[in-house]
Amino acid sequence: VTNDGTADLMVTNHATFSGPVIDLGNQAGDAMNFGSLTFQSSGPVTISEDSSTLLVGGSTAGSGGARVTASTDLTVSVGASLTSGGAVTLTGGVAAGALLTISGPVTGTGAVLIEGGAGNDQVTLNAAVNGATVDVRGAGGDDQITINATGSTLLTVDGQAGSDRTIINQGANVTARVNVVDSGSGDTDTVTINGTIAGEIFDVNRTAVGLVTNTTLGHTVSFAATIEQLRVNGTDGLDVFQVAPSSSTELTVDGGAPTYGDLLQVPPGDRLDFDSQGRLFTLTCGRIQTQADLTSTFKDVLFTNIESLPLEPQPTVTPDHWKFDLNAFGSPTQSGYTGVLPTTLYDPQGTYANGSPKYEHRNDYGWSQPLESNGFFTAGGFDRGAAPGAGLYDDLLQDGQMALTTAVFQARVAPGWYQVTITFGDAAVARDRMRVSNATAPYQVLLDEVSTAAGEFRQEWAVVQVTAEQPTLSLAFADLGGDAFWAVNAIDIRPAKLLDIGVAASSTARVADGVTVDTWTIYEASNGALQVGDLVTLQVSSGVLVGTDASAALAGFQVQVADAGQVPFQLQRPTGAA
Repeated sequence: VTNDGTADLMVTNHATFSGPVIDLGNQAGDAMNFGSLTFQSSGPVTISEDSSTLLVGGSTAGSGGARVTASTDLTVSVGASLTSGGAVTLTGGVAAGALLTISGPVTGTGAVLIEGGAGNDQVTLNAAVNGATVDVRGAGGDDQITINATGSTLLTVDGQAGSDRTIINQGANVTARVNVVDSGSGDTDTVTINGTIAGEIFDVNRTAVGLVTNTTLGHTVSFAATIEQLRVNGTDGLDVFQVAPSSSTELTVDGGAPTYGDLLQVPPGDRLDFDSQGRLFTLTCGRIQTQADLTSTFKDVLFTNIESLPLEPQPTVTPDHWKFDLNAFGSPTQSGYTGVLPTTLYDPQGTYANGSPKYEHRNDYGWSQPLESNGFFTAGGFDRGAAPGAGLYDDLLQDGQMALTTAVFQARVAPGWYQVTITFGDAAVARDRMRVSNATAPYQVLLDEVSTAAGEFRQEWAVVQVTAEQPTLSLAFADLGGDAFWAVNAIDIRPAKLLDIGVAASSTARVADGVTVDTWTIYEASNGALQVGDLVTLQVSSGVLVGTDASAALAGFQVQVADAGQVPFQLQRPTGAA
């Protein structure tokens, strides 16, 4: 059935076609609009149009299958349906980029294929699609494939050539597993998974490689190693993201609302449970970088709108927080800290050979060997008097301990993940190339190449896991050259509850005029994270921090908490685009 180039081919009610092979087609520039069609054919049924095609009724094909082809847009309207006793192929955008919108159910007993053409296509599934197999393909171009509904059949999405984007909007209508692959090359392909407004738990590449499961909804998305970027958006609600890094795909999680400063829901806020699989990692400005090993490298994990990152397992036995002030003989101990002398030994069995009373033998913390010298000074404590600019922390920074050789400090703690913060520096002498390592397996370098100018102090942190087989958290201090000594003022060991303070993202764009000074507020996301007197060190990627540094001796810019739970700071906007 066809027509000439000046007329439309249209079925407004119901029509039945019978024959071994059935073809419906028309000429360029015409419309093809179909009502309810029944095809009685053992061979293929083909509907082709070199402009757009719109199915508005219920269309039924026989065992030979159905093929609908449009040079531009192809639509199965709300209330319409397409049912075949065989395979179904829906093709749009043969000549150019097109909109392929499936808003009515499509069912075949054979394979069902929905495909675009060579251009930049937008494919949207708003209704159930079922068949022996169901595939959506982008063909060429930079395609966007949006999944708002599935049938019960596994749905496989392949953007093919070009930089393609697949968006999966989870909810009651998305029930079948969605498998996203990409057979193209030399491009950047992304997958975005949007949760609902309820609080949900997402397992992202953690239980199984290449798998994202919304355990709250029971829905799973699998992604191939050829997908370069994957993003999971929690939208509203108190969401939990259980994430392990991928060797092939950069992962991003976005908790959405609530965020820092929402006092009704933060704490607890949205949580990221990160599993480094026993590997060392670094965390800076919303990015987690996992250290490679002999067999694997890992892509970054990015996060935003996350208010809690407690590394699991957390310690369950107290004391779980140690604050050590490393003193010289006769020097003061900072308020709230435990003083440690160079002769304080971790010696739980009392087996250290020298029984001199000058040594303090402890079963909870101390050095594995005393820091002391014979003849020339090689190790011990130092006291420089008041440290200029130290303010309330003068007792912490005026003294410390140092050595030419590697020394190991041990603290007995319960198994779990810990955040270790080391304060480096010397009020009188520049120190360089200092290193801190895990002194027990897997012997990771935790902090490396730390240097301080004379009178400058740096607080650097890392995370360490203590297992049940390890009786202590053991830190090895060393110097790599240049100035021969390492110099440390303090050691802080606490459970690794990261991101327990933060700043809410601005809800509106701000013009980078280089003049305006904005007041921002840091809020706590766990109770007690910001206590009166605490110092918070700020670092900004652009703009200028305004005001008085609360502790000029510490590297960076410090603000001091005056009201528990929050602390404001001021930032002058940078110059540049909005």
